[in-house]
Amino acid sequence: MLEDVAIGKMCKLFNISQIAATSIFVESLDEVEKLVSKDFKDNFHFRTKSGNLEKRNDVELMLAIHERIHNYR
Repeated sequence: MLEDVAIGKMCKLFNISQIAATSIFVESLDEVEKLVSKDFKDNFHFRTKSGNLEKRNDVELMLAIHERIHNYR
């Protein structure tokens, strides 16, 4: 993607080091409920992909993930 190339060039220009960042893939509300504190601590990025193109549920999944993070203690 063009934006990925642009971000890479900008990081190089400003001498910003890149590091590997882990992510987690969530497809259902059941999977959100099964997440444990380590999942939230160890993953930088949460990707959602639920259902097919006609019945995606990604917004509900992201809101559930946000709620879990917000209430995490």
